[in-house]
Amino acid sequence: MSRAPRALATAFAVLLGNVEIVEVGDWQIAEALELALAEEITFYDAVYLYAARKLGTKLVAEDSDLKRRPEA
Repeated sequence: MSRAPRALATAFAVLLGNVEIVEVGDWQIAEALELALAEEITFYDAVYLYAARKLGTKLVAEDSDLKRRPEA
């Protein structure tokens, strides 16, 4: 049996151990919607962009609209 699945599972465990879950409240939803309208992006993308800006973190995305942002 190959050890690759175990190594991959370990790598995912390490990666997920560094992930922070961010909850978005009602007032933040309104701000994200304003951002979506102002930046002409989807609400879905705006929530990620909003969170990155508020947390001061780097946004990792493959989405072409988000990759052009300074946070990416």
